[in-house]
Amino acid sequence: MIEQGVKDYDISLWNGLFAPQGTPKPIIDELSEIMLRMPNDATVQRAMTAFGSTPSVSTPDQFAKELREETALWQSGLQDVIRE
Repeated sequence: MIEQGVKDYDISLWNGLFAPQGTPKPIIDELSEIMLRMPNDATVQRAMTAFGSTPSVSTPDQFAKELREETALWQSGLQDVIRE
């Protein structure tokens, strides 16, 4: 992308765990605790390393913030492409 003149192009891949709207907070909290422990699990570490990934987790609030930021970034970038 840089060779084509696209500056500051960052396409990081990620996965997220989503629950249906209205899922009770205790269930969200329990799922979050499980996810936060995953990077410390040796089996998960081996599996992630095997396909070239680095485990990284966040809380539901952090993930929501990341989604908002990424959405704004892509919306902004798409508008720039449309203008050209």
